[in-house]
Amino acid sequence: MSKMKYFLSACLFVLMHPAYCQSYLPPVKPWKGTSENLLRSTKDPLVTPFELSGGKNSATALELYDWFSVLMHTYPEVQRESIGTTAQNRNIWMYSIRRAGESKPVFLFQAGIHAGEIDGKDAGMLVFRELLEQQSSLLDQVNVLFIPILNVDGHERASRFNRINQRGPSVMGWRSNSLNQNLNRDYTKLDTKEIQAVVQVINRENPALYMDIHVTDGADYQYDITYGFQGEHAYSPSISNWMKTQFKPQADRALKTNGHIPGPLLFAVNDEDFKDGNNEFTFSPRFSHGYGDARHLPTILVENHSLKPFHQRVLGTCVLLMETLRILEKHGAPLLLAMEKDQNRLPSSLPLSWDVSSSATDSMIFEGIASKKIQSKVTGQNFVEWLGEPEKQIIAVRKNNQVVQQMNRPKHYVIPVQYHEVIEGLKKHGIELKVLQSDSAITVSMYRLSNAQIQGKLPNQGRCRLKADVKEEQRSIVFPKGSVRIETNQPLGDLAILLLEPEFTDSYFQWGFFPECLERTEYFEEYVLEPYAAEQLQKDPVLTAAFESKKAHDEVFAKDQQAQLRWFYERSPFADETYLLYPVGRILN
Repeated sequence: MSKMKYFLSACLFVLMHPAYCQSYLPPVKPWKGTSENLLRSTKDPLVTPFELSGGKNSATALELYDWFSVLMHTYPEVQRESIGTTAQNRNIWMYSIRRAGESKPVFLFQAGIHAGEIDGKDAGMLVFRELLEQQSSLLDQVNVLFIPILNVDGHERASRFNRINQRGPSVMGWRSNSLNQNLNRDYTKLDTKEIQAVVQVINRENPALYMDIHVTDGADYQYDITYGFQGEHAYSPSISNWMKTQFKPQADRALKTNGHIPGPLLFAVNDEDFKDGNNEFTFSPRFSHGYGDARHLPTILVENHSLKPFHQRVLGTCVLLMETLRILEKHGAPLLLAMEKDQNRLPSSLPLSWDVSSSATDSMIFEGIASKKIQSKVTGQNFVEWLGEPEKQIIAVRKNNQVVQQMNRPKHYVIPVQYHEVIEGLKKHGIELKVLQSDSAITVSMYRLSNAQIQGKLPNQGRCRLKADVKEEQRSIVFPKGSVRIETNQPLGDLAILLLEPEFTDSYFQWGFFPECLERTEYFEEYVLEPYAAEQLQKDPVLTAAFESKKAHDEVFAKDQQAQLRWFYERSPFADETYLLYPVGRILN
């Protein structure tokens, strides 16, 4: 090899080496913790690829499947099933351990919904081995279900150069699936095969606790394992209370005992550092834990800190998972009662949105990392540089828990048969439907829409999001045979309401499932409307007064011939009554 070729080859090796790729990340302190006792010798027959690499690598899909094959051969009570396939027809595998027993809580946890954020996959392997070899008695009290790679297509789009802001593993998957969709924005609309598969498991297994394991983006701080759940102000107050009083104290204590620093979900108010405080959001049900809250399924979102070493994050996740099983062993029965209480609560009104008020601002002692603003040599603007030194701060916490919009609970919804995509979506969620066996005339409340417009970026999750103002009106509608009636007095009634109320941010309407009702398909000609309008002005003094008032108070309207003729058309018997009419009926009493 020539000297030049050798030099170029050496440079390529340096550039490809993960240590180089992550050399621009903030400094990090060396870490040692008691949880390292979970690691096994490289000679152990069930040693994992993570351990063989010294905590640097995550198991490839093939290594994962091979390792579980050995585990299942050694322990036949471990079962594997395909819960579905991805857009690229890869199997989504779930591993389970179920022992006979009555009324045992089910723990479902998943990794790799964002496939570069893969800590839960390697932690789950350690947990299964620990359960079978060291903590077998826990399996007499809890059934365990584990989806190690949910976004399998994204997992296979692997590279040393994915996730520029994350410290390991050496090779990482991609955030979105093969259709470029973010799976953790799909829990309401259920467009993706992957989330459809998860919801099918949830409907079938009715887990007592569901955990979704991620890795953060964003700022630096001391916490390595952060996690959260919806507050008591949201849709499942009894579950939230159990999380706050039973789960969190015990889980935090176990993490601290093992050398980790647990913290809450962290979202800097200023998107840079925490000097202006932390946002404590109420998440909508497009997200996993927001969805759990809406359907009264205890759900925890785990966000491991991306700037902590991979082996530290994996071991912390393992501690959290093992402690979760111990908590379910001890406090599983009260959790099941809390679920039942929330499912049967059926409040007379339901919040549609929240905001922050001055009374919702709190403070916390924040285990931060020192930072400073420096001037960029590239842009000339200031940016945050993290210094790697621990720093305690007292920061504001902005709690997004003030209800700003709510609606009264209807008794039923009725959806016309032609909206089969929405009807099938409701079925996939597990919502109970009653199919009309004949054409049925029903008096319902309906929404007339106005000021309809596209909202946010386009496209958004492959869809065009919409919003509109609404006004109620009463109508007698003949719903065709095959239309469906949804009773809100059911365990998933709150979820049904949120999906079908057009003012809710994650409703089917706002996700673009009903665009047809916004389109006019019949029109008028001037030569017809001119004499018709003139005749109406002669015959109807009330109409004339309204028309003159409109012109007097709307300068644009007064100069627009087409707008004036359209005003008469919309008040005529020739107009399309369904234009701008949201087609879902509501039965209030």
